[in-house]
Amino acid sequence: WDPAIAEVDERYPVYDLDAANIAMGVDRYGDCSKLGVGYCRTKQSVVSPREQLTLCGVQDFECGSTLIWGTEMEEWHNHLFPGNKRHTRAKSHLFSVALTPTSPETFDVECILQLEIGGAIPKWMTAPIVSESVKNMFNHAQIVFGGKDGEIDAFIKEMEAQRAKEVVLETAAASAVEDVLMQEVSVAADNVPDAIKEEMAMQIGIVEAVAAKAAATETAAAEAAAMASDMPRQLVRLS
Repeated sequence: WDPAIAEVDERYPVYDLDAANIAMGVDRYGDCSKLGVGYCRTKQSVVSPREQLTLCGVQDFECGSTLIWGTEMEEWHNHLFPGNKRHTRAKSHLFSVALTPTSPETFDVECILQLEIGGAIPKWMTAPIVSESVKNMFNHAQIVFGGKDGEIDAFIKEMEAQRAKEVVLETAAASAVEDVLMQEVSVAADNVPDAIKEEMAMQIGIVEAVAAKAAATETAAAEAAAMASDMPRQLVRLS
């Protein structure tokens, strides 16, 4: 988004974020989700190219806020610069962007930048350059996040369409697997030897006969109980 930037590179990422969080103090500054040393170089403009070597990170907080921060590495870290050709060193003494949600669809942004351009240029001449750079960042953010037809809106729509496509494919795949399983069961049943089929039929017949006999016994027992309970009344009538 910044036409003045010639190169931005994450040179030395930190992969062990658990160790980073322990070093910072667990939960003291939120949860560090990204950390590393990066390199930045600007293009030739009204001033000669500048380069920076910064330690940057991202801290996430339970409230949903995020802090993106950076600070310049020291001179004794110059061996971490890429290549052999050196440019005038600029230094970000402090850089941070705080993002705080204000609703499900909006958030506030606060940007802090303390930048030393370097070289022999007076500071009063470089202040407008820094100010213009920050304004360009906010203008670009307005295009990306500014409601409908922005880049974020298009990204969300693309993700929703992709998810809908995945659901259709998953449903079709599950249906196809079910059809194959049903066909395999049918084929397996057709391939059962006749001797096994006859044995199964005989076993089923025995079970059905036992069940029928049990039902008949239960019916006879119920009829006998009914007759026994009615016998006293019959004797009374005879007397």
